[in-house]
Amino acid sequence: MSINLSDLTSPNNQDALAEITSAADFLDPIGKLENLSRSPNKGSHALQTVALNQPKALPLIDGDGYLYLSGVLGNYAETDSPVLPNSDDFDVSVDLYYKGSTDTRQTLFSQYLGNSAGRFFIYIDQYDYLGIFWSGTFTLSSTKVPEGRHVIRVTKSGATVTTYLNGIAAGNDTRLGAGIAQVNLRLGTWETAGTLREPFKGAIFSVTEANGLLNCDFTATSVRHNDKKLKCATGQIVTINQDSSSSNDVATIIKKPVLRFDGANSALGGLFNQTINSGYIFASFSVLGDAGEGSSRLFSINATGGYDYLATGMMVIARRDSTSNIYSFYNPSSWTERHVNLLDSVNGDILQDFKFTNGSQISRVNNADLSTTTEAMSALSSEEFKIGAFDLTGANAIAIDLEFLALFSADSVPDEATASKIRNYINSRNQIYLRHQTDGFYFFDPQKATFTGNFTGANTLDGYITGSDLGDTDVRSNLTLVQATQNDQPSTDGYTITFNDSAEHLEFENSASQNLSGWQVVGSSLGTFAYLVQGAVTTLNLLGNAGGFPTLGESYGIILLPASATGRDIEQARSFLIDRGAADGVTGNLYASWYIRPDIVEFHHIDTSQSGTNIQQTWQFCNNLVSFPALDLSNGTSFAYAWEGCSSMQNFNATRMDDGENFTSTWKDCSALTSFPADAKLGTEANNVSFSSAW
Repeated sequence: MSINLSDLTSPNNQDALAEITSAADFLDPIGKLENLSRSPNKGSHALQTVALNQPKALPLIDGDGYLYLSGVLGNYAETDSPVLPNSDDFDVSVDLYYKGSTDTRQTLFSQYLGNSAGRFFIYIDQYDYLGIFWSGTFTLSSTKVPEGRHVIRVTKSGATVTTYLNGIAAGNDTRLGAGIAQVNLRLGTWETAGTLREPFKGAIFSVTEANGLLNCDFTATSVRHNDKKLKCATGQIVTINQDSSSSNDVATIIKKPVLRFDGANSALGGLFNQTINSGYIFASFSVLGDAGEGSSRLFSINATGGYDYLATGMMVIARRDSTSNIYSFYNPSSWTERHVNLLDSVNGDILQDFKFTNGSQISRVNNADLSTTTEAMSALSSEEFKIGAFDLTGANAIAIDLEFLALFSADSVPDEATASKIRNYINSRNQIYLRHQTDGFYFFDPQKATFTGNFTGANTLDGYITGSDLGDTDVRSNLTLVQATQNDQPSTDGYTITFNDSAEHLEFENSASQNLSGWQVVGSSLGTFAYLVQGAVTTLNLLGNAGGFPTLGESYGIILLPASATGRDIEQARSFLIDRGAADGVTGNLYASWYIRPDIVEFHHIDTSQSGTNIQQTWQFCNNLVSFPALDLSNGTSFAYAWEGCSSMQNFNATRMDDGENFTSTWKDCSALTSFPADAKLGTEANNVSFSSAW
């Protein structure tokens, strides 16, 4: 496996450095992971000579990300609605990488309902021939699909059905009167009577229908590494189903190169060219399925011919029994819990950095959740290392996708400033975590809801915390959102939460008042907004903290960042929610959207160039709003009472209101506003403009 790395802080002081890059071929078994350290005392490469115990590469393919399907039953993607019509013509294409025969048929695309005349799927048979199954009949082409990347296309025109491989017709058939079952589309399997069949092993880059029925593009930048759900350009919600009951080789969105350790027998090992008695490790990875075997190791060290559980060795990053906590193990101190609930697939990518020396150990995950101990490690003396398991037979194997691993000498990272440079370099380069996953206060995520359908009975939306507490259960229970009154309950499809009328809202459990101040970033179907908020709040709705006029629409999530968040942090949070499907700029009218929001101190800039005409009462009585950005509200015609009662506002920047006709009481009682921008455009393109009591 070929590896490249740009310069890193103190690059000559690394004892071991490994990084996964896209030079390896898709699903290659990796018997050697090169040690890229430039230290004259660097150790050996990480090796595995037994083919069945070698981890496998999941690189980018032609520079593209993809949906990886493992060929293990239960691992597939599914849309939330049918795609192919019952009787109309269609033209569907699947851009894929075929890894080769698995000695059975492999399903690419299916709309299958058992015993129905319209059951349908596209497949490659055990001899690599392309075919379709429709209404009880297999139609096999005479064209073989070789290993590699291809576009498979199936069209229906009238009664003629044609299959294509890379633009060349592979076969055709005549179908009279047969429809297509109107059930959800599945990628990588078909299902009958609750049983999944004939999974696909390979990669899917995109699935499209030429008449505009589907555009599902896994290569799109809006699709992120490890996403479990995504929204297609054509509106369908796609769920990535991961079944680890028989294997941790689960379906995964791959958007950066990783090395997959299967949690069964994958392992690598090597030798240090010196004796190690301390170190500073940085490891970026994501957990797969159930995380593998009990007491599994991600990285461990041991004396020559010895074991990592002896006093001369150490389990540096490990799992205790079958918990979801990150531990280290040093004898005689034994197990030390470092991070709670973070060895769990729900967390996606994480970056752990851990400094271990005699008398001092410091560990962080995503630059948060600080763990410190003062264990004595005077006997630590190791010359060998293992990655992914206890030994090279794969005992106590961990199930992870590994993307970066570096072990520095402890002396080369003397302080937090140096560690921060390395951590920031790795995160910036590999895009592992965002600000809301470090010291953010909360992220209420509709996709983490513990139910589907409407709120009923004891069902609640779990406010999933990825902030400074990184999912700790004590904080999650304190920030759970509920709505016990049925008429006030919004609805959810497991992807968004929809507020259907003005009564619908969510409350903190037990009506607990949360005095959390910071930058609130709100992703919705009306736009993705950010504002600096302060003060206590008990209720949330579509646009964040509840105001005087609830707004209707779909929520894609609400994030609260610290007040110290930079403009870059805020824009990254906005982009995160926009990628999930939230509108970027404003869509529609803003009438009374933030009416009576005394919690808002500052309003962050957003693209308002496509907003509607009605701006009445939009920020009325936001009496703690101090600063307002220059916005393009040139579509607006009525601005009556828009900023009335914003008594703390000191800065109102040049805003375009060219077509404004009604400015009645627009800035009335803005008593702290002592000047007004001379270049603000107020009604310059309108006639009969009213400025009655405007100021």
